[in-house]
Amino acid sequence: MPEPWITDPALCRRAGIPQGTEFKTKPRQPMATPARAFAANVPFSRVTADEAYRQVKYLRLWLEAHDAAHVLVTWVNDTQVTPGGHEARADESITGLPARSRRRLSVGAGATYSWRAWT
Repeated sequence: MPEPWITDPALCRRAGIPQGTEFKTKPRQPMATPARAFAANVPFSRVTADEAYRQVKYLRLWLEAHDAAHVLVTWVNDTQVTPGGHEARADESITGLPARSRRRLSVGAGATYSWRAWT
């Protein structure tokens, strides 16, 4: 729903949107479930997100701030926090890893993307 709708009470009533509902962008919506899990100390193993979130750096930073394991698509020149707590470009942060710890995986037949896994 476009943001202007949420600020118009008449449109919200006609659409069945409860009063007081706040606008959230698509990347902010999936943050709600892990946030509830963090607050309730519910364990989970990881958060994953598809390519729609690849340019949403704040989602990755938020997950890193909560020390949540995650798999998100990123650009090679995006900065990220390394395990040592330093900020580095994504491609530079893996430079020191031994070749045996990297492998390229296909995301499916005919897919235009592939990804690399590091262990």
